[in-house]
Amino acid sequence: MRLVTVEFLEDSGFKVVETSNAADAINVLTTDGPIDVVFSDVQMPGEMDGLGLARWISREKPEVKVLLTSGKVPDQPGQPVVAKPYDMEAVARRLKAMVQH
Repeated sequence: MRLVTVEFLEDSGFKVVETSNAADAINVLTTDGPIDVVFSDVQMPGEMDGLGLARWISREKPEVKVLLTSGKVPDQPGQPVVAKPYDMEAVARRLKAMVQH
């Protein structure tokens, strides 16, 4: 699903940097150019899940918006979660809206 989502978001005009876990995402967030928004699954391999990554971003990179997805976790207080399976066009619209605000 990740590969299909990456391709769709790129086709929708996003510049996508793909990572496979929170540690890699944090590395990108601290070493690459500006990142506007992170779209991440709640469940991912490694020591930190998507909720932990969202908390890290909130503390360390508060200017970066976060949208999570999960098949099991409802919206968290202050943290939107898109239920799986999700409509990719709706996700792209939501990400674009987040970047514009």
